[in-house]
Amino acid sequence: MPVDNAARGPSGYLRSFLGVTTAISAVRVNSSAPLGASVGKLPRIAWLYIGAVVTVAAIAVARGPFSGIQWSQVAVLGLLLAACESSATLLNSRSLAWSANSTASLAAVILIGPVGAALVACCTLLGIRRGPSPAQRLFNTGMFALSAYLAGRAYLLLGGHVGTPGPSSFPGIIGPFAGAAAVHVVVNFSLLAGVLWLTRKPGATSLAGLDSKLLLTDLGYGAIGILIAALWSVLGPFTPVLVLIPVFVARWAVAQFAAQQRAYEATVSALCQAVETKDFYTRGHSERV
Repeated sequence: MPVDNAARGPSGYLRSFLGVTTAISAVRVNSSAPLGASVGKLPRIAWLYIGAVVTVAAIAVARGPFSGIQWSQVAVLGLLLAACESSATLLNSRSLAWSANSTASLAAVILIGPVGAALVACCTLLGIRRGPSPAQRLFNTGMFALSAYLAGRAYLLLGGHVGTPGPSSFPGIIGPFAGAAAVHVVVNFSLLAGVLWLTRKPGATSLAGLDSKLLLTDLGYGAIGILIAALWSVLGPFTPVLVLIPVFVARWAVAQFAAQQRAYEATVSALCQAVETKDFYTRGHSERV
């Protein structure tokens, strides 16, 4: 997903505009292209889709109920999510970024419930990561909030209980949480897949960057959410501080892997250019393939 896709068709313009988050609720296009350069090129149906996602998320949050919500937990988990969002690491030269912010929203599913989880997800707007414009952050926030809200509803539907879990909550809580994590991932993936499908290039048969590996990766990191909830009864609001250590170690590991992948891509690209510059008719063939 190159940054300069904004000059290559509707799909590129969309990716430049959105800074969208993928299925794993942690991978997004991290474009720094000016918003004004792409707004006019978005298809109307894409605008309608974007507006629908943000509107539905806003309605879900506004409906409440807000009684019983521990606002201190919302604040602490929101700060954790904002910290993860601010430290997203670049995955490849095409501006695909990764962060572990789903851990906070999934922890909120257990501790605060569907509405509280959606409120925590709204703290995506507080991220200080350079690149996404305010409009990009708004769409991503709507996607996160809707995914977290539906994950919370699934958690309750599967028999989960909202509140700080104790020793007696295990292992019964694991099943509902696993279902909630799966719903979170699938909803987020589906929302992004829908917007990419609406703006795909003619003849395109796949959605670049979306695959089952991303789904499984986020399910794995989402498990940290249940760890946060389980430790809350012991450490209280200091729990996210402890969890930041493995989260940032994971970020470092992903960054190292991504740097290696970028080096491979640069090497292959250089070799292709060296071969293709010899023949005008084959120039660009490797990139198109």
